[in-house]
Amino acid sequence: MKKTFLLFLIILNCNNLLAIQPKWATNYLGNYQKSVITNGHDIFALSDYELFFSTDKGNFWSAIYTPSSPDSWTCLGVSGERLFLGSYSSGIYFTSNYGLSWEHRTNGFGVLCYGYVDNTILAGTRGVGVYKSTDNGMNWFESNTGLTNLTVNTISSNGTEVFAGTSGGIFYSSDQGSTWAPRNNGISPTTVLSLLYKDGNIYAGTISSGIYFSTNSGLSWQPKNNGISILRVESFAANSSGVFAGIRSGIYFSSNNGDIWTQVNNGLGSSIIEPKLISVDEVIFGGFIQSLSGLYSTSNNGAIWSRVVSGLNNAVNFSLLTANNEIYTAGNSRRIYKSTNNGANWLASNPVSSNGYITAILKTDAYTIAAIYSEPGTIYKSTDNGESWTHSSIDLPDYTTVNNLYA
Repeated sequence: MKKTFLLFLIILNCNNLLAIQPKWATNYLGNYQKSVITNGHDIFALSDYELFFSTDKGNFWSAIYTPSSPDSWTCLGVSGERLFLGSYSSGIYFTSNYGLSWEHRTNGFGVLCYGYVDNTILAGTRGVGVYKSTDNGMNWFESNTGLTNLTVNTISSNGTEVFAGTSGGIFYSSDQGSTWAPRNNGISPTTVLSLLYKDGNIYAGTISSGIYFSTNSGLSWQPKNNGISILRVESFAANSSGVFAGIRSGIYFSSNNGDIWTQVNNGLGSSIIEPKLISVDEVIFGGFIQSLSGLYSTSNNGAIWSRVVSGLNNAVNFSLLTANNEIYTAGNSRRIYKSTNNGANWLASNPVSSNGYITAILKTDAYTIAAIYSEPGTIYKSTDNGESWTHSSIDLPDYTTVNNLYA
């Protein structure tokens, strides 16, 4: 008896697709981690495509809606229940409900970092100095008195004192960022990319002079580069054992206040660019740009790094289905991924199309069907488990997107 399959198409206006598309919980992170932060228990990761959070130390991730923006996202901040996004040129956004809604609080400048002291939030910007909020991000105002370089790359505080690392050295504030004074004794006026407080000491990472260390609130600094070859220091993190430095040539660890640094790259490979480090309950997490996919972690002070998730590379997942005890997911990687072990590992099909991303997938015993966002009126079909794909046109209105497929 001949079987007949009915194909149902749910049509959405393409302009509204991203606003209503559900974000599935996933154990995938995109490539190129621009910013990784923690509020002490949750982890937030900003990739090249999407914003994610994890409540279980990176074992499982959920995507967060991001607001429409004319440019790219640059950094993350968190204060209480509010998550802050910084953009390249359109200012500050925040959400209090994990992305269900966003508020746009400032405009017209790029945000590079966030910092916190008491009940004050500070935003370091590209070219307009420090912006300050005393009402948890609702209102912002410039706070640049004494700040002679207005590109602020990093901000760090011990709860009372605040340091800002700028493209012209380090500045200090004892009044929650209202006024600033330079503190560069022992440091040439170089670009400072990263700062860390630990045990009353301060570490400063520079763009070309390596690491500097201060024991007296920045009144004087001394270099601490023993064991480091490349001197561009992107980030720091610390646990009870010592300090980690994210450097262009790798991750380094010191257990003696920076007197000796040892490279701890096992599991990361040799190509590491712009590492972003955080610490959560003694575990160090690292996100990377243009080198390693996803997020990595170590629980043994860098002896071994492991990818938090594996197999799903560069894919924001817009479609998810299960069939025959297998899980299938697809998104903007143009591939369909399959897991036979409840998501622990994934296998990728060959690319469905040369452009766009997959908005819907359908799997039967005989074939796999995929719909592409940038090719309205077109579906792709594979009869060999994704090894090869053929496409055909269907009669749909212009500017529509297939969002779900059913058989």
